[in-house]
Amino acid sequence: MNEFPRITAFTGVFLLLQFLGTLLHAQQPKTYERFEFELQIDLLPDLDLEINPEIRFSNFMEFSELILQGGLNYKPFKFLKLSGYYRFIGDYNNDEPEYLHRFAFDAEPKYEINRLELELRLRYTNYTDFAGETGENRSYYRYRLQAKYDIKKFKFNPHISWELFQKSNEKSFYKGRYEIGVEYGFKKKNELEIFYFLQDYYNKDKLHHIIGVKYQLKL
Repeated sequence: MNEFPRITAFTGVFLLLQFLGTLLHAQQPKTYERFEFELQIDLLPDLDLEINPEIRFSNFMEFSELILQGGLNYKPFKFLKLSGYYRFIGDYNNDEPEYLHRFAFDAEPKYEINRLELELRLRYTNYTDFAGETGENRSYYRYRLQAKYDIKKFKFNPHISWELFQKSNEKSFYKGRYEIGVEYGFKKKNELEIFYFLQDYYNKDKLHHIIGVKYQLKL
């Protein structure tokens, strides 16, 4: 792919997100947009470094959060990945900016059936990662089941997931997140992902729409 079609494709993705944000905002007051870059660097055969800067917007392109994340991924077995992350968050949703620190630990077993990949992510974190939900300062458990399908001879591969959030001091789940997305691989070790979340708060009459783009580069 030469440079002009690539720039045109990225411009088209940005315009599509603006259109979707406008449409969702007209239907539901709470919409959020995310733009993320992920860099993966191989340190050892089974260990890699991950760096993730991210910008978040609320209510259609109103700047809300700046996130800088770094972490390590270790694969003791082909079917299992263990990860640890540190995240620095600048929260600009209120008049006075708030700066937060988050730690997260993941265990991700996966199972492949032909071209279908099933992955379960178990995450522990010192608090949730969404704007306006950090006031309780509690730890959380998150459970995500994701299915990806690698379409033969096709660069666009879809995925769906369902994630549940649980406060460490409660037995019930307080919110769920439902995702659909598509990943596009171009050149070598480059990937562009477009995704949509529906975030449902089970004990409140509240829904959030989240749309975003993620660009991944592996070195």
